[in-house]
Amino acid sequence: MAIVTLVWATAALSDEYPCKPVSPDDTRTRSLPIDPDYLVKFKLVDGPAFAIPYGYYGFALPEKVNCQPLRDVFSFNFWMPDLRAPKKDPYRLAYFRVQEDGRPKPGPDDYIVQASFVKRVTDADYAKHKLPSSWLFTWLGVYDNRFLLRPEVNGLLRVIDLEAGSSPAVNTEDYVRLADPREEIRLECHPDTLNPTCRYEFYLSDLQILITGIFPYDALAQWRQIMTANRTLIERWIVK
Repeated sequence: MAIVTLVWATAALSDEYPCKPVSPDDTRTRSLPIDPDYLVKFKLVDGPAFAIPYGYYGFALPEKVNCQPLRDVFSFNFWMPDLRAPKKDPYRLAYFRVQEDGRPKPGPDDYIVQASFVKRVTDADYAKHKLPSSWLFTWLGVYDNRFLLRPEVNGLLRVIDLEAGSSPAVNTEDYVRLADPREEIRLECHPDTLNPTCRYEFYLSDLQILITGIFPYDALAQWRQIMTANRTLIERWIVK
């Protein structure tokens, strides 16, 4: 019944924005005649169906927005701390902060989070090294006595590589959190780059969904709020 409903809904959406061929030379960007609240509906392969407001999912042309009713992966973007949808394409923004029309200038606690890859992953994927815990245990097992684990940054374990070194040196901070059986978190932060960022892998075991994304490094202390925001939006958009 759910599949029938999804097919019907997709057909209805396609009537409004039908899938059409688009020239590779088409350079149109976000200035599109699509309501940011327009629901883009699709289903993950072997996973749940989603209905995501275009403002979060965004940046697809009207001719392409309904071309993938079934997909392996998707992405979304949102502002912290209020979880609103961006008005501009975040992939073109430096440092995840830009003053948008009708909004005040972003403060230090205002920034965009990019959830670049959302896909279905099962507990069986431990063996395939797709989850934060399998990454940690693989490296600890292969390189015995090379890594230290230290509690730092509000409950995250910091993974310290005792033999780290390169020329030129690259300063990378790795963190994990496996304390909650419903959620696994891995962060790989790069504080000394031109645009300092943290890349995160957030596995929601109860939903069997893995989210990979990035946020600004100066928001590292707010990792709990960022992960909660990811879950809140995903649960909000899943079609029951």
